[in-house]
Amino acid sequence: MLTRSALKDCLVDDNASPFENVIQGELRAQIEMGFQSLQEPYRTAVILRDLEGLSYKEIARSTQTSMSAVKSRLTQGRKVLKRCLVRSGARRERVGI
Repeated sequence: MLTRSALKDCLVDDNASPFENVIQGELRAQIEMGFQSLQEPYRTAVILRDLEGLSYKEIARSTQTSMSAVKSRLTQGRKVLKRCLVRSGARRERVGI
């Protein structure tokens, strides 16, 4: 006979539900559209920092710009990306904005 704990382990599905999969797919599409709306220097800065994890110094070196330019591009790029996501209806708690 199964204990409650063993029964719970057998019955609980930790995988995402079909609904959650759809929401994640929609969110991914909204983020991709947001990145496409960014102009090139902003898109590069945001991708290198937020997706690739490069430091400001590494971004400045790889893009041959100053640290202040990197910081400005990140601020501006994130602002545009946030505006695009909010306009498209992305839910704040899922995006982290």
